[in-house]
Amino acid sequence: MPSLRLPARLAGAALLLATSACSWSKTVINESDFLTRADKVIVGQTKREQLPEILGSTPLTWIETANGTEVYVYTYGQTKTNGFNIILLGISKSNTRIDAAYFVTDKDGIVSMKFVGTNSKDVPFEWWAFGD
Repeated sequence: MPSLRLPARLAGAALLLATSACSWSKTVINESDFLTRADKVIVGQTKREQLPEILGSTPLTWIETANGTEVYVYTYGQTKTNGFNIILLGISKSNTRIDAAYFVTDKDGIVSMKFVGTNSKDVPFEWWAFGD
């Protein structure tokens, strides 16, 4: 019977290899080129009404302040996941980075200040699913 064990092992290994796969995915929150778009917002020139057109979406929220200014808040970022899957076992790791951008407009609707985070720039794929 020892001669049957080797073909059975080879068949089992072939089945595992045939049903295994690597996977990669990338999810983008808001526009993928948000940082480039945010650079086009010019303090002292850009009007509040131009923000959705320039940035590619409406703000997540906006805040009216007591002194008549408004703050428009945008979120953006990305998640990258990779993994290895064998039949019912899946091992993967995701790397998520989310940022916010704040655009303050004055009483006349002109952007007077902008704050744009860069934490989500160049998010790497993570290759080891265990630990940091």
